[in-house]
Amino acid sequence: MSAWAGRTATVTRGSMQCLSLARDLLTEADPLSLSLPALPHAQRLPGQPQLRCGKTGHKASECLEKKNVGPYQTPARPSAPGGSVQRPQTRSSAPPKRGRLNNLTAEDALEAPDVVTGGQLVEFVPVRSPTSYLHSLVTKSVEDVPVVREYPDVFLEELPGLPPVRAIEFAIDLIAGTAPIAKAPYRMSGKEYDELKKQLDELLEKGFIRDSVSPWGALVLFVKKKDGTMRMCIDYRDLNAVTIKNKYPLPRIDDLLDRLKGAKHFSKIDLRSGYHQMRIRESNIPKTAFVTRYGHHEFTVVSFGLTNAPAYFMNMMNMIFMKELDQCVVVFIDDILIFSKTREEHEQHLRIVLEKLRENQLYGKFSKCDFWLEKVAFLGHVLTAEGMSVDPEKVEAVSNWKTPRNAIEIRSFLGLA
Repeated sequence: MSAWAGRTATVTRGSMQCLSLARDLLTEADPLSLSLPALPHAQRLPGQPQLRCGKTGHKASECLEKKNVGPYQTPARPSAPGGSVQRPQTRSSAPPKRGRLNNLTAEDALEAPDVVTGGQLVEFVPVRSPTSYLHSLVTKSVEDVPVVREYPDVFLEELPGLPPVRAIEFAIDLIAGTAPIAKAPYRMSGKEYDELKKQLDELLEKGFIRDSVSPWGALVLFVKKKDGTMRMCIDYRDLNAVTIKNKYPLPRIDDLLDRLKGAKHFSKIDLRSGYHQMRIRESNIPKTAFVTRYGHHEFTVVSFGLTNAPAYFMNMMNMIFMKELDQCVVVFIDDILIFSKTREEHEQHLRIVLEKLRENQLYGKFSKCDFWLEKVAFLGHVLTAEGMSVDPEKVEAVSNWKTPRNAIEIRSFLGLA
């Protein structure tokens, strides 16, 4: 049976240009030359007036039986053998009516010169995106960037495994007299359990966690990221409360930015899962233990959420880049900014930094790095040769912040400061 059988075509009011174009396309393609089975006329609906022609699907004022009088005669529809419908060889000389709003049977639509019998919906949805997102849409690879192309091993897609043993290892020193703390795991949804199993398998495969028999046991929860994926987080609040705080100073952001005066060329490197590139001292590994329905595990590398993680990591990075600090490099935890006054200097400085990363087996996440810029966003500010200004995206985030309604939301807002 033909795909047209029993269907109706909906005709909507449109522009003269669209109707004319549709007519020309139909004439050129000539779909009417195909043999189609005769289509039965629709049954009259209850309460619908009987038209003179005995058919339905059009108004009485447009009934062909009524209009086939006078100089404009519409030829009868001949039927080919087998009941197929053939296009009339001559068209009516009556001026066609355009822009009608009506329901026609497929048979009527085939003969009408001003009927659009198909279409396609095209929808444009404007999206307002930050410049950082638009920048990420530009296709780039390591091979496309001068100097960087010489160090593809610094920008691996995944961390190769456990980091090397370095002079600085992460330690967890507890307040005297502290007893181990362990809790029963949180209840999770089915989707969270699936994600938990997946992430545990990945961490075990890389050696970042291992099975544990520790008396410690922190809880696991998930936090939804901006891209919709879920980040597994360990609730180390109880452990952090009894940990002696490392007082290694984090640099003041304003001091870092003051060192950039006169710089005209910038490159920014973001380390891939920076904390996972630092080992935990072997004797302290059991204190990082956490519990899930899939077992008892402990971290061999620094985990997000441990109170002294920023201080230890900052100490390690400062030791690695001590000679270059404030001369051509500023570092804030796992964010590295290279700055120079000339392009020639920047090439030299960039090569020094990449060589240091290679020597210390530290790896950057290329998709979050930027090179050879004259304008860069860093630590909430936009830096150029003319000076610096507050990143407008950060200002907008504060301006659009919803009014806090309780103490938790107030603390969340104050955390922006």
